[in-house]
Amino acid sequence: MVNYPRVSVIIPTYNRVTKVGKAIESALGQTYPNKEIIVVDDGSSDATDILMKNYPAVRYIIQDHGGQAAARNNGLKNSTGELITSLDSDDVWNEDFLSSCVEAIEKDNLDFVFANWSQDTGKGDYYDPFSTYNFFKPYLQNANDDWNILVNEDLRTLYISGCPSPSSSLMIRRSSIVSEWNNILKIADDWCIIMDIIFSKECRAAFTKKKLWIKNIDGTNIHDGRNENELLKYLYVHDMEIMYNRYKKGLIRREKRTYKESLTYYLTMYAFQQLSIDKSFKNCLQPFKKAFITNPKQALSLLLIELKGRGQKRIVRLMSSTFS
Repeated sequence: MVNYPRVSVIIPTYNRVTKVGKAIESALGQTYPNKEIIVVDDGSSDATDILMKNYPAVRYIIQDHGGQAAARNNGLKNSTGELITSLDSDDVWNEDFLSSCVEAIEKDNLDFVFANWSQDTGKGDYYDPFSTYNFFKPYLQNANDDWNILVNEDLRTLYISGCPSPSSSLMIRRSSIVSEWNNILKIADDWCIIMDIIFSKECRAAFTKKKLWIKNIDGTNIHDGRNENELLKYLYVHDMEIMYNRYKKGLIRREKRTYKESLTYYLTMYAFQQLSIDKSFKNCLQPFKKAFITNPKQALSLLLIELKGRGQKRIVRLMSSTFS
């Protein structure tokens, strides 16, 4: 590669002194030469500041605790690269991650690229996450092992259905970024920054099936460390609802229907999760109400399916005891 555009590597961290060192070392160990590494400490109370003395080549910024989006935005503000990446403090890149991504994004003048990874199960083994995303399977059918181009229509359909590109998988062209990472969202700030790009212009991107990094699990991860109920509550209810309101004016009818179907499904599942956990119908009324407002026919259908599967008499008894 003749041209080496500068890449900014932003590593947000919060009380990860036992993890962040490996992330930093994987960034320092990249074969790609023109890079800057910025660690943004989101108000850690452990010994992260002491650890950072071992990495004089890394810029270290300390901020008051504000969440991962605020840390990424601080890193972006203090970065100088033409290309932006954000490596989570519990993840590690293969040594060729940056060089592979830069080659792909520059070759076709793309807005962003993302790479597959090895996902830690938490039980000592790993799996291929791309293969588990039902919404992503249509794009994998004809994909080769190199980089596969996605045009704007593909990207709109794909990212309305789900997010195949967590932070550590992404490289974004700075000139394509139209917003900051959204700090109102609990989990989906990396999803939202890409959606902002997609809905602002005719953009192009690419992905590779090759696994270029490793996602590790330690029980405290923003996404993977949460239980199913928390994921439903924060990602698929709270964040998806905010994002739908953010983009709905720009959605065509088909896209709006797809998004509303997804939101209705997750609202209904969260309502039943609350019913199972709390044994109280009162706590699931709000998500049920939102589901019916979003898509009445689908919400009723899902309700009937769940009632049948869980036992109608048991549900009715719960309702009766709640309101008696």
